[in-house]
Amino acid sequence: MTFEIATEPEADAEDDNSYQGIYKGVLSKWGFSGTYKVKIGNTSHGEKIEYIMITSGKKYTLKGTEIAKSKAYSRYIYTFESSIQNMDFEFHLAVEYDGTIYTTECYLDAERIPAVTFKETSTELVMCFEGSADDNNDSTLEAAWNMIIKGSEVWGTWAWNKERGLGLVSGIYDSSKQVFDIDSAYNVYGNLLANISDTGVLKDHSFSGDWITPASNGSWQGKRSL
Repeated sequence: MTFEIATEPEADAEDDNSYQGIYKGVLSKWGFSGTYKVKIGNTSHGEKIEYIMITSGKKYTLKGTEIAKSKAYSRYIYTFESSIQNMDFEFHLAVEYDGTIYTTECYLDAERIPAVTFKETSTELVMCFEGSADDNNDSTLEAAWNMIIKGSEVWGTWAWNKERGLGLVSGIYDSSKQVFDIDSAYNVYGNLLANISDTGVLKDHSFSGDWITPASNGSWQGKRSL
């Protein structure tokens, strides 16, 4: 099961400068990796707070709670909790009144895992991709490697199958040439780990490229799933 691939933004113009609207994201942990969509908006029955995730081919829909709303900090905080695949799952999204994302936090059995969220607007589509990576120096190593693009900004989440850790990457996407330049790697808390040199291309909703660190190198590839 996958999300329907949108070719135009799903967001409404009236939500562009509001905390309400549509947020999309990616997360990675080996064996638990996927894409998600958060919907926040007013309905005739009150405010709708919903988290929809697809991981390992299965769809999960979670109802959320607004745990804090403070004009002093101009921030809303939304929490989603459930048992998924016999694991305790928690997702927290904090956004400003104008829709600026303050933090994204995701936990699986109390372990922080990398997740990146962008808010979609009526004029800018957010694209999410699921993929994998390998290591040219060790054929037993594999990683879940997911990407998210909004405008010229690209981020990724990664998690290896062995004790090699997990984290985030960021860089620039050139839509005119459909190429990536990823230059920074972070730990799961967003602290810079290293400057890296990753390059890639996007074609027909698929991405591929190469990664290089001082210790090793390899390739990554995937497809758009949201």
